[in-house]
Amino acid sequence: MKYLLITCILFCTQLLFSQTFTITGEVKDTLNNPLAIASVMLLERDSTLVDFTQTDLGGYYAFKKVEAGDYLVKATYLGYIPITVSVSSKDKKVELPPMRLTEIAAELMEVVIRAARAPMKMRGDTIEYDASTFRVPEGSTVEDLLRRLPGMEVAQDGSLRSDGKDITKVTVEGKDFFGGDPTTVTKNLPAEGVSKVQVFDKKSETEKLTGIKQNSEEKEMNITLKEEFKKGGFGKVIVGGGDISRGEIKGNYNKFNEKHQFSLVGVRNNTGRNGLNWDDYQDFMGANSFNFGGGDMVYGFGGGSGFRMYSFGGSGGNDLETKISSAFFGGNEGGFPENGNIGLNYNYDHKKTKIGSTYFYNLSGTESKTLSNSTNYLSTFNTNSDRQSDNSTNFNGHRGEVSFDQEIDSFHTIIISADIANVISKTSGDAFTQILKDQEDLTSESNVKNDFRLGGNLINTSALLRKSFKKKGRFFGANISYLNTQVNEDRNLNSKIVFYNNAGIIDSTQLINQNNASKSDKNSFGANVMFSEPLSKTWFVSVFTNYSTKKQNGDVNVTDLIDGARQINDLLTRTYTTNIEFLRSGSSITYSNDGFNASVGGGYQRFNLAAEYAAANNSPFNGKVDNPFDGWLPYADISYSMGRNGRLGLSYYKSIDEPKIEDLLPIVDNSNPLNIREGNPNLLPENSHNIRFNINKSIPISGIRIYFNGRGTFYDNQVIQEEEVDANLITKSRPINYDGGRRLSSYLGFSFPIIKNKIKSNINFNSSINKSFAFVNTILNETNTLNYRPSVGLDITPTPTIGLYIDANTSITNTEYNIANSQNQKFIQTSMNVKFNTKIYKGLFISTSYNHMFYKNDRFGQNIDVPILNASIYQQILKGKRGEIRLSIYDALNKNIQFSQYAGSNRVSQTSTNSLARYVMASFTYNIRGMKDGVQEQNWW
Repeated sequence: MKYLLITCILFCTQLLFSQTFTITGEVKDTLNNPLAIASVMLLERDSTLVDFTQTDLGGYYAFKKVEAGDYLVKATYLGYIPITVSVSSKDKKVELPPMRLTEIAAELMEVVIRAARAPMKMRGDTIEYDASTFRVPEGSTVEDLLRRLPGMEVAQDGSLRSDGKDITKVTVEGKDFFGGDPTTVTKNLPAEGVSKVQVFDKKSETEKLTGIKQNSEEKEMNITLKEEFKKGGFGKVIVGGGDISRGEIKGNYNKFNEKHQFSLVGVRNNTGRNGLNWDDYQDFMGANSFNFGGGDMVYGFGGGSGFRMYSFGGSGGNDLETKISSAFFGGNEGGFPENGNIGLNYNYDHKKTKIGSTYFYNLSGTESKTLSNSTNYLSTFNTNSDRQSDNSTNFNGHRGEVSFDQEIDSFHTIIISADIANVISKTSGDAFTQILKDQEDLTSESNVKNDFRLGGNLINTSALLRKSFKKKGRFFGANISYLNTQVNEDRNLNSKIVFYNNAGIIDSTQLINQNNASKSDKNSFGANVMFSEPLSKTWFVSVFTNYSTKKQNGDVNVTDLIDGARQINDLLTRTYTTNIEFLRSGSSITYSNDGFNASVGGGYQRFNLAAEYAAANNSPFNGKVDNPFDGWLPYADISYSMGRNGRLGLSYYKSIDEPKIEDLLPIVDNSNPLNIREGNPNLLPENSHNIRFNINKSIPISGIRIYFNGRGTFYDNQVIQEEEVDANLITKSRPINYDGGRRLSSYLGFSFPIIKNKIKSNINFNSSINKSFAFVNTILNETNTLNYRPSVGLDITPTPTIGLYIDANTSITNTEYNIANSQNQKFIQTSMNVKFNTKIYKGLFISTSYNHMFYKNDRFGQNIDVPILNASIYQQILKGKRGEIRLSIYDALNKNIQFSQYAGSNRVSQTSTNSLARYVMASFTYNIRGMKDGVQEQNWW
């Protein structure tokens, strides 16, 4: 770590103090007349592009902040022969003599235009690649093209990174393509249809409104198509069948033109590939598609300090939305799955009107067997749990989105959107569990059967107004949102628990036959306004207000079967009403000039957590919650553009997050009778102080990139768990607040070409240090976790008919416990991935992928490896190579299992699930436009 820190400091120092100079000049014709809007390129000695500009009305041009070195300056103008001159950095400013262009004959025009094309243009933070200048195998996907682009990094899972920043959204012709998920575009569209690839910093709603540059940690990409692909349709259909009753049918169809964009994707299979696990859900609906509506509509400051109302999986009382979202990407980890999915995407874009819509349907189910082992560390002894479970899941979900974007005039824009969802899920499971004390004394055995059904509906609407003024830099924005979520749950619990005494003899038996039926209804409303005013050309001030209210009603009805009759359970039955009100107002002042941006601001935030809850039959478990919380939110952000392709950023912000409703209310969850969970009405909002630092330097056209970022989060009132373990080793837990937790993480990346356009390498190093707490029988347990993960990748594409992609990484996790340091853990998880594709003969190809996972934990004597080998051979057939016949084998070594391990707080665990293993499949593919000879990276689509 010491040497890594020294390296980073030296790197930052070099970037901050590197010398730059300015190049100026003018472009004229042979009659000494200035040529306005002439293209002028700054090139390296090998003719790779560094910068691009145009002359003004007087024929003058300038390149500023050029790093010291030797360059070429090339001037082009339609109808004239280009001129190239050399330039070297001697002084801080170099003024070149006028470049006089000679007019050419018409028959030479096409040759000159072609010669003048640059592979890449740079304009501010936007990089534009000319796809025609990068040679890719014919028949490749967009993903194959992106692997060849300088400065672009494509991971094995299809995720994208440019200049050290994740590309989180990809559009086609400026329009959303199934929610903008990168893998949907890169794996489904052909590279031959791409004209240009544009990459730029992702803008927040605040930045879109004010125009003031913010320090973005993410990027977006736009794909523009060739004219011939904007006419007619393109896509493919695949039908396959195999042994052990495996089969699939899948396809996609796309049709684009200047006004309309239509896309259709569909899958039906029982192979588990492109079903609806987490990665496959992103393939269809986008990496951020689990955020129903809302998006970044909350104005303010700080990338992570914005209050997001409706995001799935987040904190802040979004438990109902999380339950609905689970129907779309849950239940398919391992086991034997069946899936049926269909998605439609339609966009209309003409003049000042944009309409976007998406519909998605998912039907999925899984049968699985799971073995798990966990150890809980107590102050004087440990508990060990061995669990075997059989699970069956079925999910059925519909989701639709529609948006309307209208530019009323040059000063006013409105955006209206609506999202709806309907889900039904059913889960059943039988689990047998043994709990031992210190791995020796059997204390209990349990047989638990759960049958669970969930039904839910969601509708979310929003309206947004952006208004600009004649005065440059003055802006006003306002938006409102409304969300209604309804969830009905019904659980039948049947369990038998046998308790043993110290002599190993049965001491007592507990039987439960219980039905838990609950109804929840939530209404949320949000409103946000912001006004920005320029104080000068470089100083800006903005003020904003955010308001939201969330009202939720719930009815939990629990009955027990006693002596053949159903009776109300007074202790578990509850009715409740909650109202969480949020108000934040603040202001910031920004200085922006010549690549330097600095903002400082503050806000005042108020939460009011109010609730009423009551048990059945006037039980004493009744009460109220009425807790207002106030706090100041400071914020500061600095970013600086170092030269043309370097950037430094530093920010600090404080955030306050309200508790989840399920954590706040004293509602008991006893779905696992050996681990009972209850809410806490005295819970406080969680405060965190966040610091972020990032620095990057890249030479995009040469493909060299260095990037470093660091993050730190320090908690006040962090929500942790308080556990009480009784004599029968039944654990009861509830959330409480505690100060002192922290999370630190860093990332260092280096990407460079070994042989340009043939071999590209990237080396990364991730690390994190976390401190967490838990109370066990009133004893505080402090857990410290250190994780570091080096990785290396190679993309080898020596010819259009050979593709080899290699990556490897090792994740090492050290976990230390202060109340049971003899149980300290060291997990090592190593992954090796290889993909190889090549052409054997005319139209005949082979494609293979090999993944090898290693899991090691000396504390458990664990040493597991899971090798997965997939291979296929395929032949292109039919006129225009529209057809393909493929024979594939999946998991040829018959080793597939799902395995995971965890260490944190006061517990470690490991889980393995049986999974679909070796099978053979034959398939036929029909390509609507046809295919050409070339190697495609096999995505096992």
